Formats: sequence, C-alpha cells, structure tokens
Amino acid sequence: MHHPETEVRPRVETDALARSPAFRRSGNPRCFTLIELLVVIGILSVLAGTLLATGVAQAREKTQQARCALNMKRIGVAWTSFADDHDGWILPARLPAPDKLPKSFPTEFPERARVEGVWWQTLVNNGYLGTEAEGPGGLFACPTDAKPAPNSLGEKKFCFSYGYMDCFGLPYATNPEGWPTNGNYGIKHRRQLAKSHGTIPVLVESANNTVPLGGYGSWPLTKWTVFRHAGNENILYDDGSVVLVAPDDPAAIASCNGLF
Repeated sequence: MHHPETEVRPRVETDALARSPAFRRSGNPRCFTLIELLVVIGILSVLAGTLLATGVAQAREKTQQARCALNMKRIGVAWTSFADDHDGWILPARLPAPDKLPKSFPTEFPERARVEGVWWQTLVNNGYLGTEAEGPGGLFACPTDAKPAPNSLGEKKFCFSYGYMDCFGLPYATNPEGWPTNGNYGIKHRRQLAKSHGTIPVLVESANNTVPLGGYGSWPLTKWTVFRHAGNENILYDDGSVVLVAPDDPAAIASCNGLF
C-alpha cells in the first residue's frame, strides 16, 4: 500500500538545500570566505604594524636618552678635570674680565683661570672639550632635542640642550659687584661641595641653554628644566653621575638652597 505521508524526498533535493544561502545563514558552522579572510589578515597587519612602530619609537627614545646621558657624563669629566687642574676650584658659571672682578672675589682663585667667559667657552678654549662638542650633533646637544639653541665661539658653531647651574658663581658678569662671591651665589671650591656631594646638580636639560641657569635660592630646578625623555629628564651631578628623574622626583623639584 502506498503511504504518501511517509514518502522520502530525493537525496539530491536535501543536498541542494544544504548548499543554499539561506541554509548557510541559519547559524550552522561554516568556513570563512576569501574576502573575509583577507579582511582579518589586513586588520591583524595594521595592529602588528602599530605595535611594531610603538616598540621602535620606544627603543629609539631609550637610545637617545642613553646618548644624552653619555653626553652629560663626558661634559662631567671635563668639569671635574677643570677642578683638578685649578687646585679644586669649580668651573665658574661665568666670569667678567679680570679687571672687573668684584672686590670680594677669592684671592686664592688661580690667576690662570681668571678669564672672561661663560662656562662652556672656558671648557672649549682650554681644551677640555674639542671638536666632539661642535655642531648640532655635539656633546652640548641632546639627541631628543629637535631645536637645540645655537651659539658660536669664533668660527666654531655649537648647539645647546643643557644648562649649567649658576650657583657656581658670578652668572651675570655685567653686574659682578651685585653678586656675592660666597654662599649660594659665589665661586665654589671643591671643599664646599663635600657636605652635599653627589646631590648637587651641575647640568640639567633646559630650553634656555646658552647662559647659566638660576640654581640658587629656593627656586626649584623645574623652573628651568625640560622633561624630554618620555616625561623624564637627565641630570648631571657633582660626583659625575647622571640620573633620569621624573617631574615629581625630589631631585627635580629640589633647589640649591642650603647645599653649600
């Protein structure tokens, strides 16, 4: 007897249904199409490229920060050598002409070091720093600084990213009598640094680089410094060490008051 209700549909119809778009959209497992696969690959490539670029930028900054610290260390060697060669007297921030030195100027300060000029000119003129200090890639320029301040000495050209602390004496040579030669403002001898040895800033990263910086009194270092290295800055100290500090670091907000 024929039973229509139990009739089995041909297999070919069932197969055709499985291949239909409606069936594929019904939530059943399926494979990616070629276009979808290419889109996923493209997204992953963009993400990988972004991560790679970020990593490269961070690596480059770390390298530049390390080169900056090395620049400071080499300047620190020259700074120390000046003191070694001049009976322990520290490189002055600036000196006026010998005939314009204030009456209170220490008589023990060597005659041969009483030469008019700013700190960096003294280091260059006396051979403590040579051609390695010249030009935009010289020791006075931080590799991260896109616009180091230009200056010159005769035919020699220099670029500056660092500031020397004027607590080392007579920063404003146009008015030498107005600046005492002792205490926070004066010409320094190495023995005066002994009490705070290793905590006295010598060079900081700054936007005002060609003149000595205000490092005296109660002004914090952050008044003159620039944090170029991912929000941090290098500081050279009197013991020759270079430390990377953050804006809220006690070393960054300290002043030279009471150091001497």
